[in-house]
Amino acid sequence: MKPRLLVIDDDRWFAEALMASLRARYTAEWVAAAQPAAELLDDSARRPDVIILDMLMPDGNGLAFLQELRSYADTARLPVILCSSLRLERQAGALAQLGIRHIFNKATITLAELERAVADSLRVAAHA
Repeated sequence: MKPRLLVIDDDRWFAEALMASLRARYTAEWVAAAQPAAELLDDSARRPDVIILDMLMPDGNGLAFLQELRSYADTARLPVILCSSLRLERQAGALAQLGIRHIFNKATITLAELERAVADSLRVAAHA
């Protein structure tokens, strides 16, 4: 069974490009906002192994979503990869405390980098 990825991003073009490149190795699902992501995470049969999260969403921000995600025992250790157009270097320490190991800028990310980050996230989660 392929590992499951959830892409949470309101940029449809970006999300579809990510999913197209990752579908060979992973089962990928996309939602455009925090609320449908939260509903999906409530369904244990659809819960992803890794989340790829944008920081800017139409119904909130990625940081608030991430803090809520970390507040529940069943999703507290779920690997999250941030992909954003925001410059997040100054927040790297705070994000690391929330379990973020990979932060990418949408303008410069390569699919190879993302694939390595997903593989790393799955490897770390398997040993947690």
